[in-house]
Amino acid sequence: MSGKILIDGDIIAYRAGFSSNDLTAKDAELKVDELISTILSDTEGFADDNYEVYLTGKGNFRFDIAKTLEYKGNRKSREKPKHLEALRDFFVNELDAIVTIGEEADDRIAIRATQEGDKSIAISLDKDFDQFAGWHYNFVKKNKYYITEEEGLFNFYMQFLVGDSADNIK
Repeated sequence: MSGKILIDGDIIAYRAGFSSNDLTAKDAELKVDELISTILSDTEGFADDNYEVYLTGKGNFRFDIAKTLEYKGNRKSREKPKHLEALRDFFVNELDAIVTIGEEADDRIAIRATQEGDKSIAISLDKDFDQFAGWHYNFVKKNKYYITEEEGLFNFYMQFLVGDSADNIK
């Protein structure tokens, strides 16, 4: 299969960052390399190292449309990994990460996965990814799975009805 491996760099940066908080920035970068290598090995055959990494940049339309509570307002006091900025720079400078503007990395990955169809695989731990059809991979659980259009729509409506406590959506 020749397609794209679409990687949520935000998730990787946070996981590598938190696991390296007591280490150096270089150690955190090595952790990123290790996670990416493992993901590429686990998804071998999908795209032969043809991957794209996405990071969330400035702005997000959700902040403008959130009316009941501030979008992700419940995360303001949460600690960030010590080397997060260094890791973001590493992603951009060493891995050619694509930084989104006005939307989250998740949004751009969902768009790319829809464009690529079944030739792509979306890499994340975020349950929001289960709202679009296609191949998905959870690199912590080592779980590769397929979401149909019907399942994606069901997951979207379910989240719409019950909210999303992770994003401060009631």
